[in-house]
Amino acid sequence: MGLLDGLLGGLTGAQQQGDNPLVQIAMKMLAGQGQNGGLGGLIDAFQKAGMGQHMDSWIGTGQNLPINADQLSQVLGSDKIKDIAGQ
Repeated sequence: MGLLDGLLGGLTGAQQQGDNPLVQIAMKMLAGQGQNGGLGGLIDAFQKAGMGQHMDSWIGTGQNLPINADQLSQVLGSDKIKDIAGQ
């Protein structure tokens, strides 16, 4: 099972348990609400940052590649990370 499968499964369960701000943020990003353009936009952002293999590992089967805070900030931008942290 890929990381994305686990995330989506976890999001479904978390939504049933109540409103979790991180779940809401993740759902908005995957649904394309905001500047990221949904899953396709996230895939493009990872590819443009040279980390397409990370996203591929999370979407596909097999082992998921780790990512650190600096890499995530490089993909999403520091403003988006600050926005998420503020929420």
